[in-house]
Amino acid sequence: MSRLVTTNRWVVCITISFLFCLGPRAYALNPCAGKGTVIVFVNGVFNNWDQANASLEKFQESTQPSLADIPNLKYQLAWVEGRLAPLQLAQTMAQRGVDDFQRYWLWLYGLEKGPSWFDEEVRSLVTDPKNLNATVLPRLNDHLELYSDIILQGYQVIVISHSAGNLYANAALRSLPGFASAALQPTINERHQTNPDYPATEQMIANIQIATPVRDTVNGAPWVSFKDDQIANLTRGVMNNLPGNIKSPGVNASDLWGHSLASYLRVDESRNRIIQHMREAYTRLKYPIPFLQDAATVEYRNVVNHQSTPSFTAAFYMGSQEITTVSEKTESNGNRLAEFVTRCRDLRPGDVDIRAESIIRRSNERTFMATGYIGTESPHGGKPLRMTNSKEIDRWQLGQIRVSRGQSKDPIEADVRYFDRPLLKR
Repeated sequence: MSRLVTTNRWVVCITISFLFCLGPRAYALNPCAGKGTVIVFVNGVFNNWDQANASLEKFQESTQPSLADIPNLKYQLAWVEGRLAPLQLAQTMAQRGVDDFQRYWLWLYGLEKGPSWFDEEVRSLVTDPKNLNATVLPRLNDHLELYSDIILQGYQVIVISHSAGNLYANAALRSLPGFASAALQPTINERHQTNPDYPATEQMIANIQIATPVRDTVNGAPWVSFKDDQIANLTRGVMNNLPGNIKSPGVNASDLWGHSLASYLRVDESRNRIIQHMREAYTRLKYPIPFLQDAATVEYRNVVNHQSTPSFTAAFYMGSQEITTVSEKTESNGNRLAEFVTRCRDLRPGDVDIRAESIIRRSNERTFMATGYIGTESPHGGKPLRMTNSKEIDRWQLGQIRVSRGQSKDPIEADVRYFDRPLLKR
């Protein structure tokens, strides 16, 4: 009896291998998997381009080692241009007859205690409605384009915003769901409405605010602020911004404001709190379905040596609905390839049939060779698909895509399998 059961199991395994065979490693591939995580740093308004990039590098250096287990983690800058704020302060100094201009930089960056009138000028500047109005944030559209592009590629986003950069973060998170990007793709809201498995905006992007001047964050985003942050305390009476929640002192000999990013990264309590929030955001967020990613491709040479080959078309069917995109590319030798593709964004849980039709044009050409790929081009190479027509027009089943809802960070999982031998449909 035991031998019979064992034999039956081998028969089942052989049958399955005959129908669905891609090689031993192919089953682990999910062409619709998310790409990873991008940490986007948004700087404060007193930074020029070089200073903002230096802050990004310092932030990465201080946090990345503690997040080494997060796969494919990237860091990027969303720059907030300093505009005319430092120039305005410099003009005020000139009007007051301060001739040692070096003092200006020492006061501005908290390296030396400035006079009370300078503190008042800073308070006036950082609470100026022109600087706080989201409708006049000059690079907000650039930030929205950046976040939109990252999500289209299939990355989740964690925005780390510092000081007035938090105004940009709030404005961007409010606008992103309905933002129509220059890529002319549907908005995130439209993608989610069309496909409920596509995550909502707040499931793909999070924000952690440092030294924030805002009174509320978006979607309950956490913040990290020193209780003795002097810039935050200067603005609190005017703006009613969020309270400090870090007990450790931020004020030190190199930062009398207690407001610089360097101070928040230097102090263990604030740095560890930031890293904790980053890890919590990573765990909570989902990857987007890579909107531009191909799930599967069938490729066929339709022009060889400047001669048309016999007619062959492939198509992907989800039930009765065809979800095929067709394109053509030219090889360096002049041959042309027809590519029949289904994209990740078009998949829904269930089975997708991979079908084909071959038509003989000349009696001596009965054999058709196509190649099936996971995605566009599998790292393990394509699957040769050989068909021999029994009559003028034959229809084939080339394989199947089994689509299921993701069990972890991926919204969906696609298991692409091509038959070892295409099945002739009678």
